[in-house]
Amino acid sequence: MGTISRGSQHPGIVSLFDSAGWSWFTVPTAVHHQGRSNQTYISWLDREGKVWIGAYDHLTGRFTPTVLAPLGEVDDHDVAAILLRADGRLIAFYTKHNRDPFLRYRVSMHPEDSRSWEAEQSLPTPSGTVTYAQAWRWEKTVVVFYRIQDRDMWYWACRVSKDDGQTWGREQRVVQHGLQFYIKGIQHPIHRERLVFGVTQHPDRSGDRQTYSLYSMQVDLKTGHVLLDEDGTSLGNLFDGSRLPVDMTSLRLRWDATKDPDRGKAWIWDVSMDDRMRSWLWFAKIVSARDHRYAVVDEKGSVYEFARAGRTIDGESEPSYSGGLTVAKVSEPPGTVWLVRQSSSGCQWTLEEWHSSDGGATWVTRELLRGGESHPLRPVAVVDADPSLPLVFLGGVYKHYTQVLTALYAYRLPV
Repeated sequence: MGTISRGSQHPGIVSLFDSAGWSWFTVPTAVHHQGRSNQTYISWLDREGKVWIGAYDHLTGRFTPTVLAPLGEVDDHDVAAILLRADGRLIAFYTKHNRDPFLRYRVSMHPEDSRSWEAEQSLPTPSGTVTYAQAWRWEKTVVVFYRIQDRDMWYWACRVSKDDGQTWGREQRVVQHGLQFYIKGIQHPIHRERLVFGVTQHPDRSGDRQTYSLYSMQVDLKTGHVLLDEDGTSLGNLFDGSRLPVDMTSLRLRWDATKDPDRGKAWIWDVSMDDRMRSWLWFAKIVSARDHRYAVVDEKGSVYEFARAGRTIDGESEPSYSGGLTVAKVSEPPGTVWLVRQSSSGCQWTLEEWHSSDGGATWVTRELLRGGESHPLRPVAVVDADPSLPLVFLGGVYKHYTQVLTALYAYRLPV
């Protein structure tokens, strides 16, 4: 297994676990909660195909990892999404990559305690196979999204619970498309009833130029409405399934690939919102396997390509796997971004912190960590982060999503 260059000896960088991998389309994989205890919960998959949940206690400085599910499939798509219910108990959703005809989940036996769990349960899909989970809660309404491959169609569907995850409504297929596509959602840090999603097709799948564009939608957890944008135009309703599913290309167009002079293709990495419900979509523009560029588009359609990301981290089978980008998930204007990119020489990869006060037009940057063949990748901003632990990331060698050769690290833990 690879270890990160300079590793935990680098100021502000701490090693948490020696075998860890994840995909960026399961969310949240790191969430902070301060209740009776003050803990940050993190999920990952290890080299043996075990799904883990770890809890970092901010009072004691202790990190406690626990096996959630010994799936036995080494695939970083299988990492769990973590949610805290209204009663303080954790609920974790996970599944085998395009193999399970259901979404698995477990509930912790005690509030704010990731060490012991009730028996595994499942939410079946009527047809097709399931990948990923993206989960949120507003009061006692819990919603979990997941992707379905069903014959020649792809869907993002959801289940809704109105009683804090104790019982579930039937599956609602929300968005569909004829080619493999992805959503990446976030919950507004203050107005918790509002979700916003960036939506893109897989950039390596064949399609016309329009399908490589970037779209968005919003969801109101009070009403169940799927919204075209912040003005409230409803496309359908999660609670009763009315007018759903909608096609991906019926969503709000935020970046038009047909107008890009570089013939780039968008792949969504993260989303942020401000107090006025304005959203920013953060994505990688894939020009080629050796030319990835990080970009952000705002509500007005202004696009800023702010960093050259370099080449794919997977040189053989996945030409569009960038080093990774994540945006701070706290109650402040969106402005802090962590990213991994290749140096201009091509010999180094750096984890960097970027800050913008004008939505991406100008930046102040600093390097946090540098590595060669063994390097940082796939940073994840902690949801509702404690200032002492805003970021986790992987470090090591990336070969393929069916190999876990990376470890788990955190940034700014007290040392």
